Amino acid sequence: MEQNNKLSRKTALGITLFGIFGQIAWCIENSFLNLYVYRTVTTKLSVVSAMVAASAVVATLTTIIMGWVTDRVGKRRPFMVYGYIIWGVSVMIFALFTPDNMQNIFHTDRNKAIILASVFIVIADCVMTFFGSTANDAAFNAWVTDNTTVSNRSFSFCACFGSLRFGFCSFRSFRYNRKQIFRLGRKSRREYDGRR
Repeated sequence: MEQNNKLSRKTALGITLFGIFGQIAWCIENSFLNLYVYRTVTTKLSVVSAMVAASAVVATLTTIIMGWVTDRVGKRRPFMVYGYIIWGVSVMIFALFTPDNMQNIFHTDRNKAIILASVFIVIADCVMTFFGSTANDAAFNAWVTDNTTVSNRSFSFCACFGSLRFGFCSFRSFRYNRKQIFRLGRKSRREYDGRR
């Protein structure tokens, strides 16, 4: 039996869009959440370290366990769709966990409020990672494998890694406008030419 080697437009669009959404969400978590904690909650790097370590453990276990669950259920799309939605909402929840909010809610002093905010942020990061790993790592990656063949799978990897590039570039553009990027490019070119 010969397999169809051509991807449908619907599948190609799904791979590209879910790839972009997933990479942007991971980019927010991995690149900006650490800075948010450092600048908003506490400058103690132990909180960032705890958040990263706990998130890594949750991501690993979730990918294995929820990958098995999606295999058993046989449907990956609901895990992807609802997982991505909950993942996106959970990213916004971090704005609630500031020392000021903790002081107002729990009527405590500043030091205890910082500890509470730090604990809630680590827990929220683990919850966010659970939904992200379920949607992206367990369901999406397996769905891509289910809907592609060996001969057209390279497209899906190009779409995913292209979206990874898009994710990083789109967030870098918040920091630099076009003129600054152009100036940086000219400056590095002059430095490169000067070393020759």
